Amino acid sequence: MRRLISWMLALVCMLSLLPAQAEQISMSGLPGILSLPDGVYAPVLTADTLKDNESFILNRGGTVASWEEEFKQQGIMLKAYDEKNNRVLVVSSLGDADGQRYGDIDMQTANVRAEYRALHQKDGPFAAQGYRVDSAEWKNFDGIGRFLMIRYSFRVDGEVHHRGFVRRSVKNGRTVMIDMQVYDRQLKSGDNTALNKVFDTLVFTGDVGDGVSMPVFLNETATAPKETYESTFTMKGITRAGAKLNAVVLAFTSNKPVNFTTVADDKGNYTLPITLPETGIYMMTLAVQAEGLDTLEKSYSITYDRGLLPVEFTAELPEELTQDQYKIMGKTEPGVTVQMVIGEKTTTKKTNNNRNFSFTVNTKEEGSYQVRLTFSKKGFNSRSFEWLAARGTALPAAPTVEQAAEAAAQQATGEALSPPYTDLIAKAETYDGKLLTYDGYVAKTEQIAGEYVISLALRKAVTGYADTVMLVTDTDPSLAVDSHVRVWGVLVGLNVSEAEETGPSYPKLQLQRVEALAQDTQPAGE
Repeated sequence: MRRLISWMLALVCMLSLLPAQAEQISMSGLPGILSLPDGVYAPVLTADTLKDNESFILNRGGTVASWEEEFKQQGIMLKAYDEKNNRVLVVSSLGDADGQRYGDIDMQTANVRAEYRALHQKDGPFAAQGYRVDSAEWKNFDGIGRFLMIRYSFRVDGEVHHRGFVRRSVKNGRTVMIDMQVYDRQLKSGDNTALNKVFDTLVFTGDVGDGVSMPVFLNETATAPKETYESTFTMKGITRAGAKLNAVVLAFTSNKPVNFTTVADDKGNYTLPITLPETGIYMMTLAVQAEGLDTLEKSYSITYDRGLLPVEFTAELPEELTQDQYKIMGKTEPGVTVQMVIGEKTTTKKTNNNRNFSFTVNTKEEGSYQVRLTFSKKGFNSRSFEWLAARGTALPAAPTVEQAAEAAAQQATGEALSPPYTDLIAKAETYDGKLLTYDGYVAKTEQIAGEYVISLALRKAVTGYADTVMLVTDTDPSLAVDSHVRVWGVLVGLNVSEAEETGPSYPKLQLQRVEALAQDTQPAGE
């Protein structure tokens, strides 16, 4: 006689008896059935039977409440005790980061499966939990797919707590483990055989019960760029076979969305080309729909400008320094000259085909550090990024808008910045309170609530003016519409008035100075 255990891997719901006096455990998520050999395991604990086994738990130094919390936090579905052989069988299903990242391991590429296996090496997150893995190999089991077969020892405070064999995989967005734990002795082949006697009975039924709610998984191998100088890019990846993917792209200054749609093939692979209609800042929402699963939605912010040099940081300098050195690193285009300036010291590097850049900042001495990285390449607009950090001393307080405006008036030309318009919107907080200068065309002037508000277009487009900056001042600047001017102003956020909250948002500059330009002079940033 064998004890039958049925689950839909996730939370334990109810315990009932089968006609053959077997325990049935229902779980949400991934439906399946496995059997325990009769007369080997006692007691068999589930979340619903912990209170009935309070004396057993107390004898092991625990409480029902603590074990309930352990079952919940670790996603434990079942603990079955073979006291004769000092073994504990633990079946768990946990919706964790790996479940979100890998979705279903059987629908991933060989490279992705290799990446998942690498997580179980000595420096991976599995080791960080206390596991020391002796071996971890994939095996594709008929009917249930791929599982890692792992031999391990588990340590607490450096001492071996137990050893074991485990079958581990990611199924339907959850990390599934069937773990044979062995205590107070070395592992032997019989322990693995005992695990196989249970694991070999595992069958996925495909019968998802009522109330199951699971989002479709998505593994992106090529995603949307945060910054780009090209109008077209292609998204790729793996999802549920036959899933429909719909991307809605909306420009920052428009209310007319553009849709792009594709369907995953019978292996779950998809390719979704996206074309941005013009330069600007975009928000994109990707919806992935599959029958029987909840829709998955992801959001992306995309900055597109033909002269934009993409820069993505993977490590930056923190404001508070506690180490002797830090790295500033990331990715950009090949052949980019990257210059780091700290005080009077300048270091220059050039990226190769791998696109990576990395600088080490020595911060052993106490004091303040101001670091600037400048990126330049022919055919692109140069870009600069700054960090202000301190070790053992407080950073100077950020100036108020009024203080910044006063300082700007004193240094009105030489130190003003001119970031690309796309940068100005996407990273407004970076330039907030800083003096900026632009050339542009006066598109509109008006007086609102005692302030003079000027719409300044930085460039001319086929359909009229484009890349608008709003200038505000307490005094009438007497600027004629269509006049070509150069302005200096302190950035004080986005939007012009509360009445325009539902419309497009534009950079708002407190005007400091203005000069007339000849009408044939091109605006800055063209």
